[in-house]
Amino acid sequence: MDIRKLLEDHDEAVRYIIFGVLTLVVSWITYALFVFIGVDLALSNILSWICAVLFAFVVNKIYVFRCTGSSTVNLGAELISFFGGRLFTGAVAALLFPLLVAIGLGFTFLGVEGMFARGITSAVEIALNYLISKFIVFRSDNVIADWYSGLPEGLRKGFVKFTIIFTVAAVIFYVAFYLSDIDSEVGTLYFDYASEMLEGHMPYSDFKAEYPPMAMLLILIPGLITESSFTYQIIFAIEVYTFLMFGLYWTYRIAEKYTDKPGRISDLYIVFTIILLDFVLDRYDIFPMVLLIGAVYFFTREKYDLAWIILALGVVTKLYPAVAAPVFLIYLLVRKDYKSAGRGILICAIIGILSILPFLIADPGTAFSFLTYHMDRGLQTESPVASVIMLLGHFDLVDISYVFSYGSDNIAGDLPDAIAKLMVPIMIVCMLALYVFYLMKTRRSTGGDGMPAVILVSFLAVMIFMLANKVLSSQYLVWMIPFSALLVMFAGHCDGRIAMWLFAACVVLTQLNLIVNYAFRDAGEEFGLPGILIILFRNVLLFVLTYYIVKAASKHLSSDGEV
Repeated sequence: MDIRKLLEDHDEAVRYIIFGVLTLVVSWITYALFVFIGVDLALSNILSWICAVLFAFVVNKIYVFRCTGSSTVNLGAELISFFGGRLFTGAVAALLFPLLVAIGLGFTFLGVEGMFARGITSAVEIALNYLISKFIVFRSDNVIADWYSGLPEGLRKGFVKFTIIFTVAAVIFYVAFYLSDIDSEVGTLYFDYASEMLEGHMPYSDFKAEYPPMAMLLILIPGLITESSFTYQIIFAIEVYTFLMFGLYWTYRIAEKYTDKPGRISDLYIVFTIILLDFVLDRYDIFPMVLLIGAVYFFTREKYDLAWIILALGVVTKLYPAVAAPVFLIYLLVRKDYKSAGRGILICAIIGILSILPFLIADPGTAFSFLTYHMDRGLQTESPVASVIMLLGHFDLVDISYVFSYGSDNIAGDLPDAIAKLMVPIMIVCMLALYVFYLMKTRRSTGGDGMPAVILVSFLAVMIFMLANKVLSSQYLVWMIPFSALLVMFAGHCDGRIAMWLFAACVVLTQLNLIVNYAFRDAGEEFGLPGILIILFRNVLLFVLTYYIVKAASKHLSSDGEV
């Protein structure tokens, strides 16, 4: 055998193997350096992985596949697709190894338990990395680069701005968490949920969980890659970032249909996201928010089936996106598009059944526990009606007590307990009133683009769900991010600016509430007057903002959708 000829015929593969070994060396050396200077082991592992992937990108681009002379757009697309490819193959490896062990291939090899399965996993990962690099990342007609270069310049700038700002803000956020003793919701509750599932325990039947099935899947994903709580938070942040990029894309695309400056709307999306960063990174509410705005986007593009699919996924992630379903149905039924309406109902039913089916099989008695979790819950302290009762209670006009239950501070007493039982019927009546209002207005419409009204009425439905509820957690403001940005455009110049500052003020007061009412008091303790007034004033501003949504929606319903 002519070894020289063999090497020449497979020159690219040989170079890939050589630089693959060097990449492994870079990973080991950088990991050792980070540990040596005192960096946490989990964080050292993440940083060494980033260094190794950056090294691999450079050497694969220049020396292995010899793909030089890329434009800035192509270079960015190559880098994103390269990192994305490595994340994908890492996830495949994380899933493949336990699967191989489960089917009996985890036996001892070379004296190491599970080494045979580990070897197969590594071979698959290396092969996938090579194929992705050769046929996706460094090909002359990079599909991702072509797609990215075809995007509007404003959207491309938005992606870059958001990536830079989000990365810097996230680093500051996690460094602060790392150096403080503050518990992270993601690093404790979500990490514990993921650990339970990875141990083979079923949500709802084997352990209590208040979140719907799709949420549990999203919570599980980072746990497939790491066993470290801190690393779990970092991977969760990457998951959040990915969703937020979709949200930015969909928000921009909706805006560009109605304004010649959609970049301003996407900039507001970025600003609102960053000022709510603690709730964005340390809660999972960003996922249903993005899915809802995605459903709205596809609905406005008349891709109804896709809109229904994404909306249904949003509902099985967190229930509140369901409030947009009647808005979609009314729009279609008024226009006599019975086929799309019927298909929408069928799609939602199928996705709902499929999402709950494994849990029904496991234990029918607990499968719907995430729905009944809040049924007996009292008034949460941040809800509008609770803030009024708390003020009365502070001046001894009513008898109330503070209790910590269901993961939040709530108020108890004869009056709050009685009102808590009425909140669900009140919310249902308010929602029905909105849908009747929308139906009557839409039936009188003489044509035109009714999509602005669909967007605004969907936003209004979300607001009613928040304000007429016995729970209004701080993270619920995350649901408003894309809609608040779009409201600035739809409300008109003057009202739009007022709406923008109203939402900003609500966010500031929510952050102030976090400091005053949670940083310096224990769970279940009585709220002081300053804390009560902060919540009350925030809720008043939310009602004022709702007025501007109603005003904008009425305007567009009366003008047949002209913007």
